[in-house]
Amino acid sequence: MSTKKIRIAVADDHQICRDGLISMLDPEQYEVVGEANNGITIVELAKQIMPDIILMDIQMPKMDGIEATKIISHRFPSIKVIALTMHWQNGYITEMIDAGASGYLLKTALKHEIIEAIQSALKFKQYYCKTTTSSLAQILKNKNSKTKLAFNLSDTEIKIIKLICDEYSSDS
Repeated sequence: MSTKKIRIAVADDHQICRDGLISMLDPEQYEVVGEANNGITIVELAKQIMPDIILMDIQMPKMDGIEATKIISHRFPSIKVIALTMHWQNGYITEMIDAGASGYLLKTALKHEIIEAIQSALKFKQYYCKTTTSSLAQILKNKNSKTKLAFNLSDTEIKIIKLICDEYSSDS
């Protein structure tokens, strides 16, 4: 009995990064249906091949991954985009989340993290690597932060996250 393979597209301006990602995906579970070296090409590929997941670099020529993610998320909401980048700075993280990314990983991520991010996105869940989670927690902790994220958190939820960032527990 064969199961449906997860259709993946990879967008990165470095061939070696695309090759590395593709080689780590189990061909029994994942089918790489497209590759792009810039944002314009991945938007066109998304329209033509409708992958389940796009692993998206941020810094690419012609159109960056943030703009490409905005377009893809708006035009093709069934396609899940996961940022896979070297950029750990808060601005990049919040821009990708606001653009519609389902996850954010640094290129230092381990194979199991990338697979977990893919599986989470397919279940309509967000996935962030540890560094990204720490950055997001600090953004939410900062009472003076003007950053708006695409999270629908209540004031109570934000207070709880701030308490967690201050290392309070339910035992405190």
